[in-house]
Amino acid sequence: MEEHLALLATWLFLVLVYGKMLNGTHHWFSVLAVMGAVAAILPGATFWRIVLAGSLLGAASFFTQTRGPFALMGFAAFLVWDWRLTKGQWRELLTRQMLLLVSFAGTLTLLSSYFIATTGLGTLWYFQITYVRQHLARTGLLGLPGPLSWRSLPLVAPYLCIYVALPIAYSVALYRCWRGPATRNARAVMLLALVGFGLLAEVALNVNWVRVFVVSMPGIVLLVWMVAESRRARRFVVPIAWVALVCFGLTQTWVRHAHAEVLAELPGGRVALRAEAFEKLNWLAERTRPGDFFFQAAWTSFYLPLRLLNPAFLDLLESSALTGPEYVELTIQQLEAKRVRYVLWPPRLDGADPSYGQNQYHLGAFRDYLHEHYHVARRFSDNEEIWERDSPAG
Repeated sequence: MEEHLALLATWLFLVLVYGKMLNGTHHWFSVLAVMGAVAAILPGATFWRIVLAGSLLGAASFFTQTRGPFALMGFAAFLVWDWRLTKGQWRELLTRQMLLLVSFAGTLTLLSSYFIATTGLGTLWYFQITYVRQHLARTGLLGLPGPLSWRSLPLVAPYLCIYVALPIAYSVALYRCWRGPATRNARAVMLLALVGFGLLAEVALNVNWVRVFVVSMPGIVLLVWMVAESRRARRFVVPIAWVALVCFGLTQTWVRHAHAEVLAELPGGRVALRAEAFEKLNWLAERTRPGDFFFQAAWTSFYLPLRLLNPAFLDLLESSALTGPEYVELTIQQLEAKRVRYVLWPPRLDGADPSYGQNQYHLGAFRDYLHEHYHVARRFSDNEEIWERDSPAG
């Protein structure tokens, strides 16, 4: 792509996708590794480039276990297409596929070796494969930030646009490359389309707008490429896109700063917060010391700024089958062993997740434990509650 078009694709992703989220989720690192693999193999499917691409896909699976295998399928399909294009021999194709697979598996095994040694391969397989298949591989839901209705359409329309644009971009790109290899940048277009489809297939196992947005980079690049291929569209769409990006980016930045109503010095450093978050963090900061045990039942956002420790094996509790009764019991035992003084509890955990059903709700035992050993010390403006242990922490 020409430099100004590559810059446009970069800013589209930066403003519309990354700027929308602004967090440090593991998904960014896995997608970065996948795109690094794309860059590695794009100049040519040579021995060391294939090894590097497979190794980066192994690193992608280390960050997000399902991402590497699905991207790997896209790379494997690309090697077949590239082999047919160059009319190579069968032995050459098999060698390339084996290099890709072995470098992928070797890197993932090496990175996971500590966990295999300390927990066992069976335990690692259960949490990364079996547990995911049983509880997270659920299709049929769009995973939008709000319910889909005529009233909410203006809110969810930008998300739906991404949902629709990505498969269209990949389908059109594949059609153009399949129709004839003479297409400009055919190898790059085919590789991005196949890898993009693989990433879409992965997030389709459990659709969520965050996961769809994160894997959208190949599609955004292809959309800009398609506009650039049409002189008529390029003349009007590119300037309009830049103007819209500048306006949206400035608005987005202003909103972020305007809503950060409080600057606070916490044990973890200086933070910019909304008032409701400051209310809870400040209350806890006045009553805890760095290194104390504390349990945030629904999320993990308070441990770092307050430098507090999670006493439980689980990072958080879910009001669904994601948190089974055995993990509820384990969490109770670990909180009791550490005699944790404070538990932050949100009202949404009081009932079952509607998408799973009442029979998948297992937090009743934990609520009973709270009522028996704790009392409500503070109810905040967003209805979240701090439960304090009845007896002093030991």
